Amino acid sequence: MIDVGRGIDMGDPAVFRSVVEKLMRTLGEKWIRDRLAKLLRSSKAPLPRDEGSRLLGALAEYPDMLLALEAGRAPRDPHLQRSLGTVAWVVSECSAVPGGKRLRRRLRRHAQADRWAEFFDTLFEGEAALYWRNQMQARVEFPAKDHPDFLAAVSLVGHEFFIPNECKRIEPVEKRESELEQFAAALDPDVHAWVVGHAPVKVVVWLHEEAARISRVEVVGLITDLAAKAVEPSVGVRWLTASHPKGLFQVSVASAGKDGELKERPIKINDIPAVGPLLVRTKSVYRGQPQDPVSLVYAVSVRSDALPNRIGALERNLNEAVAQVAVSTTKAPGVVNVRIRPPRALGDLYEADAIVRRVLRSLEAEHIALAVLFWNESEREEGDWQQVEGQSQRVVTVGYGLIPYFIAHGRAPIDFSPIDSRASRFGSAAAIRDPETGSMVPVDSQFFEQLERTPMVAGDPTRKEPGA
Repeated sequence: MIDVGRGIDMGDPAVFRSVVEKLMRTLGEKWIRDRLAKLLRSSKAPLPRDEGSRLLGALAEYPDMLLALEAGRAPRDPHLQRSLGTVAWVVSECSAVPGGKRLRRRLRRHAQADRWAEFFDTLFEGEAALYWRNQMQARVEFPAKDHPDFLAAVSLVGHEFFIPNECKRIEPVEKRESELEQFAAALDPDVHAWVVGHAPVKVVVWLHEEAARISRVEVVGLITDLAAKAVEPSVGVRWLTASHPKGLFQVSVASAGKDGELKERPIKINDIPAVGPLLVRTKSVYRGQPQDPVSLVYAVSVRSDALPNRIGALERNLNEAVAQVAVSTTKAPGVVNVRIRPPRALGDLYEADAIVRRVLRSLEAEHIALAVLFWNESEREEGDWQQVEGQSQRVVTVGYGLIPYFIAHGRAPIDFSPIDSRASRFGSAAAIRDPETGSMVPVDSQFFEQLERTPMVAGDPTRKEPGA
């Protein structure tokens, strides 16, 4: 299922085939075949994790995805299929929008030149336009000139206004976050190999430097040394911790204890903090029961003191968008649409909100009536097990949503304050993310007022402040 204001069922083979083949025609079917053949011949395996390679990988699997849908089988990777369907649906829907052919040509040029960042920047312009069309009931069009990215015609007080919209997109994954996830994934086979020959364990790796500066071999060596001691009967389920000689990282290991036994109960891990990538491997015996026997094989958590930048280049992108609206083809107050990284905590969103309001105020951007922060949210719903023709089956639905957060600019001629999201999200009191633990910490209104006016907050330099 995909929902950018109006959902469609990507589980329908005819719908899925229609939109994906439209995407393939847009990119060029011969180019896709040649590009996939080149990737298969490449010595780089597996494919890189960037967005363009992921899209090409999904197109390579498209025939198998379609066959599975037609046969009523579950897809190999429902999230990969959903991401392909998302891109394809946006391209298909935008084709019917005035100026949509120009958008498709831009997408084709970017893809064939391997400019994938520009490709997904342009795709977001289409997503934002569809949101305005479907949810804001606006007539949208992509103009022939570079600015604005699209026009949205809305009726206000009996008059129709053509509102210029500029779009910016923050890179979805920050470099340090990606490196940490790759570091955790690289530990997976080493921990698995040790557990197979010994016993189930739980592992927490805490890096005190960026992941790229840490030796995986040294981390694995410390894990296995500690694990050998942790699984001794005399230790029980106590955590054992040791540090790198130079303090680059520390490792904690504990026996899985009773969680490592195959029993009919869910596995609950309460002693590993929910910070950073977490790999959990279990073993189960399928019996079609409400609760099949399951055991914990191992759990590996990796965290780092080098925290990723959750906001990204939001302020720079805002400045560019505000300037571009000013030179657009219409003099009506404009809108800035920014795709941000999905907020991991309430503090991420409030920090973004504060930056936007401060930028609009400092630039005296009276030609900006509204800023909209968008992010993606994926949903997964698993139905109950049912007996179908003697076999246990269940329906798993993977959904996609484009979530908006509205920030009205009070100095603009058009008043969008009734849809401003801050009050509904935060009310009069709020909390923000602690930079070390990721947990939520209450802060008072004075802190928010100060954060909104300056990027720096006075405090004790020997400790991290809640908003730092």
